[in-house]
Amino acid sequence: MPSLSAMSSLRSILFRRLGGFESGVAGVLLLLLSWAFLDRMREVAANVDRQGLLTTYQDLTSQLLIYQSLKRIEGRLQDLRPLLHQNPVGVVFSAPAGYIGPITPEEEAAVPAGSWYFLTGAGQLIYRVRDPGGRIWAEGGRERIRLRLVAIVDDPRGGDIVLRLTALDPF
Repeated sequence: MPSLSAMSSLRSILFRRLGGFESGVAGVLLLLLSWAFLDRMREVAANVDRQGLLTTYQDLTSQLLIYQSLKRIEGRLQDLRPLLHQNPVGVVFSAPAGYIGPITPEEEAAVPAGSWYFLTGAGQLIYRVRDPGGRIWAEGGRERIRLRLVAIVDDPRGGDIVLRLTALDPF
């Protein structure tokens, strides 16, 4: 990082060689370039956040399928039905990075961005988006992505059931 004296000497050189108008134009150009750079970095950060969410969603879905396959092999499909609308993190092999745990609706406002949590009562696994204003999110401005365990194949006689982690919000 340049020293303070080097910065002031650079500024004096610019002012001596450039007039006041030219210095103002150069300052405005630097400001516009900085703004464009920061805007692009915000978009890149939102894209990284979204890709992390997609990877975690795929990982949780895969772990849930493995769990169901193990129950099918053991002949214990009846163990799957009570899991409907329950916390899927309780049955997967590893919790997502940044998982806080089950919380109540009153505690939800204090959850930091970039965290996963299970909202009790609603039966939803939720990811709090880091930058909800990012342009890459579907229907921009989404502050959280809600997921829920649902049955996609359900035999009402108590037989076969297949659970799926379904997104309640597009992402």
